[in-house]
Amino acid sequence: MNKFPITVKSVIDQQYNLVEWMLGNTCNYDCSFCSDEFKSGDKKYLDIDVYIDTCKRLIEQSGDKKVWFKLTGGEPTLYPKLIELLKFIKSTGNFTYIITNGSRTLRYWEELKEANCVDFIAVSMHPEQKADVNHIIDVINVFKDIDTIVTTNITCVPDYFDVAVESFYKIYNSCPTLINLQQINDEFGMSKYSENQIKLLLLHSNKVTPTYHVKPKSNIPPEYSYHTGQLQFTYSDGSTKKDHAINFIKRGEDNFNGYLCDAGKKFIRISHDTIQRAICGEGQKWSIYDEILFATSSVECTRNKCDCTLDMIQDKKHK
Repeated sequence: MNKFPITVKSVIDQQYNLVEWMLGNTCNYDCSFCSDEFKSGDKKYLDIDVYIDTCKRLIEQSGDKKVWFKLTGGEPTLYPKLIELLKFIKSTGNFTYIITNGSRTLRYWEELKEANCVDFIAVSMHPEQKADVNHIIDVINVFKDIDTIVTTNITCVPDYFDVAVESFYKIYNSCPTLINLQQINDEFGMSKYSENQIKLLLLHSNKVTPTYHVKPKSNIPPEYSYHTGQLQFTYSDGSTKKDHAINFIKRGEDNFNGYLCDAGKKFIRISHDTIQRAICGEGQKWSIYDEILFATSSVECTRNKCDCTLDMIQDKKHK
């Protein structure tokens, strides 16, 4: 009988709660792999008082655990009061994170740096959208002399794969960042890529650039740095394997159908004003206006792929 995972757990005991919040779905890009949910513009930004009140309640319900607030879109930097919201969260002693396509002007990124209100920036570069790799390099370098962690994901649409690889090396050799060639997932997993492209995706996975050491070391304790994404699989034969969540996904080792998943207990995703347990949308949904914001029980997975690193790092157990 083939061995199979009994449990999936983060290597580091993550002493925090994580909230990924899609503030709205306005975006200046139109990526082919991105659904209308993230770019149609029909989910307008809420009043900042609503965002702040919800953040206060999430912090209160987290008790003695810090909260990572990961703000996304759409393109979150299009929200006119994003910096104000980030500054509020930082004033509470909790952590801030944004996912961005990096397309705003350098003046905007200098303003964000000056505000000193973001712990972690994930820049997604999109060759399909003719993103300027030199501009992305300049954006990353805005933060090279402060402890804000910057990662770079280069989306690999197959028709633009060569451009993505070329951009990878330009960024790798030009600025301090953690960088990754990002596969585009669908129900067929990696089947859209050639054998050589799959090898390149695995080779160019979660790399630290040569100049990364020049950045001031982040003051964020390792147990709060969920970007590490390191997992341990424990198998039915008693063996174990440790690796980054990205690599488990790229190898297709991400089927947990029938497993009990803790998504929703320490991690929730908010889509505008609707809370769901995870990126995949598994399980029940509720509202930011409800009394309880975090789930109190596990959910049984009904999906055949767990293709998001945030979902992957939630504890899972074979029934």
